[in-house]
Amino acid sequence: MNRSHWPGLFFDTHCHLHFDDFRPDLESVVGRAFDAGVRGILVPSIDLSSSVRSSSIARDFGLWSAAGFHPNHLEEATEQAFEKLACLSLLPQAAAVGETGLDFYRDRFPRDVQSHWFQKHIGLSNDLALPLVVHSRGAEEAVLDILPVDPGFPVVLHSWCGSGEVTSRAVKRGFFFGVTGAVTYRKSEMARNLGLIPREMVLAETDAPFLSPTPHRGGRNEPSHTTLTAARIALEWDLSLSETFSILWENSLRAFRLAPGDRRTHLVYPMDGKLYVNITGRCNASCGFCVRNRQDGLEGYNLRHRSEPSREAVLSALSATDPAGYDEVVFCGYGEPTMRPDLLCEAAEKAGSAGGRTRLNTNGLCLGHMTLPETEAMLGRFDRVSISLNASGAAEHARVCPGASGDGWENLMGFIRLVKKLAIPALLTAVEGSGADTPKVVALAERLELPVLIRGGQ
Repeated sequence: MNRSHWPGLFFDTHCHLHFDDFRPDLESVVGRAFDAGVRGILVPSIDLSSSVRSSSIARDFGLWSAAGFHPNHLEEATEQAFEKLACLSLLPQAAAVGETGLDFYRDRFPRDVQSHWFQKHIGLSNDLALPLVVHSRGAEEAVLDILPVDPGFPVVLHSWCGSGEVTSRAVKRGFFFGVTGAVTYRKSEMARNLGLIPREMVLAETDAPFLSPTPHRGGRNEPSHTTLTAARIALEWDLSLSETFSILWENSLRAFRLAPGDRRTHLVYPMDGKLYVNITGRCNASCGFCVRNRQDGLEGYNLRHRSEPSREAVLSALSATDPAGYDEVVFCGYGEPTMRPDLLCEAAEKAGSAGGRTRLNTNGLCLGHMTLPETEAMLGRFDRVSISLNASGAAEHARVCPGASGDGWENLMGFIRLVKKLAIPALLTAVEGSGADTPKVVALAERLELPVLIRGGQ
């Protein structure tokens, strides 16, 4: 199963498929959900081990995951464990952080400890621009006191049971509200709250294996039961089923930033043991073979920028990672990274100071918009450089990589000479099938006394 099954009718925005309750028949459970039209499922977590499993389940079944420490499961919450949660939050299947929050009903951990870890999760959502899934049992007002008034990320109040007054406060902040199967119970506080919440802020969730809706109350809940919750919401709204289902589906895509035009751009992403940093969508060339011409990203990551990311966004995303934990930190962009030299230098310095080995992937044309001293200073931030050669001469370069300035080839050769002068380990690259004469490219690399890698076309 994969996300190509979309679109669907329903989205279960909170379903703990990582619990042992689902181990015996997980594939059947997901199959029943898909058969019922539940084509979107978010699998939140309660601790590190469940976060790992949730991520794996989401990857294997084409679902979405969230990593986090539940306020009742803080036994193993440490800074090191939280760093691992952050790593899981970088993966393409990660759609949120959580669940996190406060629980004053069970009060299993001191409230100041709960608050500390809640705020850590808020910081992670802010750094990665990921939605935050919030648990607030018996602590709805305290949760609102801690959450930012105007966060730069969507907030989902899971299984919300706050009073009318507190609910109105949350509505004013634009938060989303998760409605579970409890809405089908008699004397349900959740049903009464629906009248206070704008329809565009309501989400349908199961919280499976808990809170089975009527008539399954008392049994194991599962994502296919989202349909019963959605039907009860339709009754409360006095709308047709089709209208209600459409509203809830669209709300879910907005809450988790999954709509095609609203998907978050991955500013940092791990792949093959390396951490890649995507700082720009701009480029000073227009190579016909570039992957940007065919797709929005790689390996499930959305890398295309709708607009240039802010300096703060890039540095915050990098702060959420451990650069030393990767083989190297590669600055590439879904464009040409040297188009933003100041940010490139600052981010590379930050990664290097944190113990990361840094590499620049570039088309080597930066001498067209940077001075020689600026370029030399920039290169001092990197341990290695990969340079796209893709031609054996000026005429071929102009044909294969159009859009570069008229002296693009001269700038490229000047950049290569500078890299050699500074004795920075460098690798020249070319793409098979790009239109370049590959044997001549290899021969040029030999004359330049630099290694060359011929990559397969995509």
